[in-house]
Amino acid sequence: MSPDQPTRSRFPRTSRIRASCDFKRAFAARLFEDVGFAIIHGTPNGLATSRIGFAVSRRVGIAPVRNRLKRMMREVFRTSSAELPRGFDIVVLARAHPALSLAEYRERLLRAVSLLARRCDRRELPPT
Repeated sequence: MSPDQPTRSRFPRTSRIRASCDFKRAFAARLFEDVGFAIIHGTPNGLATSRIGFAVSRRVGIAPVRNRLKRMMREVFRTSSAELPRGFDIVVLARAHPALSLAEYRERLLRAVSLLARRCDRRELPPT
């Protein structure tokens, strides 16, 4: 890669929740935080890295609206991964809402995940 080209950051498959059993486990943990535009569910995953998954229904909007929300949340997760707790699954259950800026999404997601991690530590949920 030449020095003028920006480095390309990726969002690897290991950072995604794709299996339905992982989504069900996050919902079954009953550990969630309402952030207005979504309900953020979280649970320990027993892995070395955190992962994120999305549940975005058609009620949120047409496909471009849903896709934009997922792109924004992936970008927040990717750029803020150092600030997130390790070994945590995060599921974003989106709601219909007016569009927010990337900074607003970032602030709300980080606050919700830190609260969930603290609550999880208190409950001492075993990773499954």
